[in-house]
Amino acid sequence: MDNFNGENLAIKFITARPGLNTTEAMWELMFKNPEGMTVKELSDRLNRPVSMIQICLKSLISAKRVYVRFSGNKKLYYPLNQGIGNPASLYNKRKESKNS
Repeated sequence: MDNFNGENLAIKFITARPGLNTTEAMWELMFKNPEGMTVKELSDRLNRPVSMIQICLKSLISAKRVYVRFSGNKKLYYPLNQGIGNPASLYNKRKESKNS
């Protein structure tokens, strides 16, 4: 261990927590709010930085799970439900595929 001003600096390794990842959590939130949400609203509700929200939105848009509409000077993001059903089922499918 290195010393810095007489203190031991320990490295703590963290592991992922079970549950939805940010992209899945975002889509679920949008699914529950079909009236559309801004990047700022998503960032505030998910407690994630705007930059992460934008990265996740790119992947959701390219996967055709989300679309964008302009409302005045705001960009609103809406979920596309293409027979996907409950967003939690996406997490369950991912979880099952890992266990296989």
